[in-house]
Amino acid sequence: MHLIYHTSAIEEAREQGKLAVQNFIRIEKRFAKKKPTLHVDDLGNANALLQNSSYFHKEAELLLRRGIRDVQPVWGGWLGQYQAKLQTELLNPDRRKRENAGRAGHST
Repeated sequence: MHLIYHTSAIEEAREQGKLAVQNFIRIEKRFAKKKPTLHVDDLGNANALLQNSSYFHKEAELLLRRGIRDVQPVWGGWLGQYQAKLQTELLNPDRRKRENAGRAGHST
């Protein structure tokens, strides 16, 4: 749980039916014309998200592009389950085979 001050971005998200109880929310501070703004991303029901393999596949791809190859589950509860699913996807042997095949195709 985290205290978030009420902003216009939060108000807009609420008006769009986002930020419901039990939803997984990602809030990022971004800068527009050197002014901080909040970007609100509501990914829906948190428990349903844990079953969404496509989501974890995409998140793992993003981490790998940033050079992150390991996520240690250090939290308990829902967040620990999230981290464990992400770690499982990062270590997925099928993913490594695809990565190695892709690298082999780019060598000269």
